[in-house]
Amino acid sequence: MESQPIPTTELAQLDTNKIAATNLSDDKQAAQSNHMLMLGVAVIFLYQVFLLILAGWQNRHALTPDGVSYIRIASYYLHGQFDLAVSGYWGPMLSWLIAPWLALVENPLYAARITMGFSAIVFLIGCVSIFRSLEIHPAGLVLGAWVAAVSSAAWSVETIAADLLMSGLMCLAISRMITSHWLESRSLQIAAGVFWGMAYLAKAVAFPLAFIISGAIALLWLIGRWSDRKVIGRSLTITLSAFLSVACVWVLMLSLKYERVVFSTNGTINYANAGPTNTTRRHPSFVIFHQPEAGRVTSWEDPTDMPYQSWSPFDSLENFKHQLILISWNAELAFKHLSEFATPQFGLFAMILGLLVHTPWRENMKTQRWRWAGVIVACIVGIYLPVYGEEQRHYYATFPLLFAASIGMMTWLTREYRGIVAWHRLIGFTIVAICFAVPGYTALKRASIQTAEKKEVSYARELANKLQSANVHGSIVGGREAGLFTALVAERAWYGDKMNPTIDELKNSGADLVILPRYETEIEQSNQGQTFVNIDSLLFNGEENTKKFPLKVYHITHP
Repeated sequence: MESQPIPTTELAQLDTNKIAATNLSDDKQAAQSNHMLMLGVAVIFLYQVFLLILAGWQNRHALTPDGVSYIRIASYYLHGQFDLAVSGYWGPMLSWLIAPWLALVENPLYAARITMGFSAIVFLIGCVSIFRSLEIHPAGLVLGAWVAAVSSAAWSVETIAADLLMSGLMCLAISRMITSHWLESRSLQIAAGVFWGMAYLAKAVAFPLAFIISGAIALLWLIGRWSDRKVIGRSLTITLSAFLSVACVWVLMLSLKYERVVFSTNGTINYANAGPTNTTRRHPSFVIFHQPEAGRVTSWEDPTDMPYQSWSPFDSLENFKHQLILISWNAELAFKHLSEFATPQFGLFAMILGLLVHTPWRENMKTQRWRWAGVIVACIVGIYLPVYGEEQRHYYATFPLLFAASIGMMTWLTREYRGIVAWHRLIGFTIVAICFAVPGYTALKRASIQTAEKKEVSYARELANKLQSANVHGSIVGGREAGLFTALVAERAWYGDKMNPTIDELKNSGADLVILPRYETEIEQSNQGQTFVNIDSLLFNGEENTKKFPLKVYHITHP
């Protein structure tokens, strides 16, 4: 008996059912893979929290002069002293985050440490967002999240500053703009602008970077999609409009305070300090005697009106040469800091080669967005070249871009190995992760095992407690960082410091108390008029305890 042929319509139906079943199976596998990926990332976030608690506790008393300003400004917000809270030099967001914790914990350093831990979490979220938007291999994403968790935990205790928070928010903004849906999604366009605005509220350098990086990303989209110029322009306009709608409120507050249009006074001050070395180029708050604004502990909370020496590269040929030297010097520092994110310089070279060395260049830039990392990193580095870029914290936002470029490069290098590509990539990804993890774990080990409390902070806490117990009041001058930290803990004004001050300069500083190293003998030798009264007997019990303490306090008697 002959078999009957299956009708064409039934064959087509069978093929359709088979394709549908295959697609359903693929979708199920994709959903399961995505679920496992998110589970892995969630575990890494918990791991980061553990690291933050460990490192934060070991460094719970660590403090820097920048931290003094953020803590004091937070206290002004907490107590409604908005005239003192608004500062053109410091972004407000970190202080906003510290302020509620000041009401809950007794030690203000604990409040700052909790906030820095939160900043590290925001940074990790930003890193994961970058990895997802650049569509790097899932294994690379998990490894990148792990490395970012370790590194950010270490960075969170190096200082009290807004760089980590700003970098995380910048990464969130950038990730929205480089995702494949940015051109079509109004919500992503607005979200990118809002995150740029929040990054500016964290640190003012994000204001120009929002325009520079957004323009660069729009150009990268344009390179691959010339026919969509109007779409790209509209998307860019919406993102920047959303950014300005967030930023303009703070710009308005600063402009009203300083009676001129200003989005920050940070750039002007830092540029002044980067000038030629024919005069003192240090922050006056730390090198001259002066009285801070009433209600402030230190003028460092808002140094805008301090006597900085402005300059221009066009004033003279020497100034122009200095500007060129400054750019060269900052470029070397930037190369050094970017290299330090990975050992041995893997991320930096992967980024450069991924951007420049490939063909067909335009097609690759269109289909492999990890290559965009080099352009965005160049924008971040470029903003610091004419001014100031001495510390690695200025370049935190480049970290996920360097890692993504490294994973992208490794994926591209293993593209030809069919069948065994998974093993080649696994080995390659492991090498990348190790290169980035070594510096992070080294820094974390140093932060977690060795207590990072500065001796100046310990002395300041002890001295402040002794002054309060002895009922000794009044403003403070001298003491370097220990003097500033004592003023913070004791909540009294600090009138600055000078190198090798004379007796008359100390006398005329206007302060009530002067803090000097215990081995200082000039006052005893020159104090014939009894202007300076040694108050060791009020602060210490016994000569032995007195000699052990490295600082000496004098009361200045004013006529």
